[in-house]
Amino acid sequence: MRTACILWQRLDVRGHDACRLDKLDDGWALRGATVFLEKKTATSINFEVRHDQDWKTQAVYVSGWAGETNLSIEIMREASGTWILNGSVAESVRGSIDIDLGFTPATNTTAIRRLNLEMGQKAQGVAAWLDTADWQLKPLEQYYLRRSQFSYEYGSPAHQFRSDLTTNSSGLVTDYPGFWTCEQ
Repeated sequence: MRTACILWQRLDVRGHDACRLDKLDDGWALRGATVFLEKKTATSINFEVRHDQDWKTQAVYVSGWAGETNLSIEIMREASGTWILNGSVAESVRGSIDIDLGFTPATNTTAIRRLNLEMGQKAQGVAAWLDTADWQLKPLEQYYLRRSQFSYEYGSPAHQFRSDLTTNSSGLVTDYPGFWTCEQ
């Protein structure tokens, strides 16, 4: 697989997300655009997440706007595990490997592909979560449990959250109950 594309409809608020997964010479890239209306605020966000060959996050670029707030965010993850948000070290997420962009299901692919779980296997970790409330990186405890070839249980114990995700052969989420569904 060199490229896979997907279009999601957001279910909890009005919105859509289009994403493209590309195999690069030195890794992988998730590129997308999401638009949604939340709390009467129109939002338009472009994103790009770059990974190495092993699906470890290397760089994240977010641009666009949320109502009157303009967004231009650059996140880098150094090999040492240090995360840098717009030039400043984000100490609270040091050591995390995955990024979680809560405004798109695209970044669930990062952990699903990197973990490469066997059926019945579970993995826990802490992702660097870009919180849209203040656009800061925060630690997000999460786990993935592979239920079948294309289904995973995903959870975030600190947020008392659990969901069953369905993916396609590329590892892109096709069904995220209550939040996202694939339109293809």
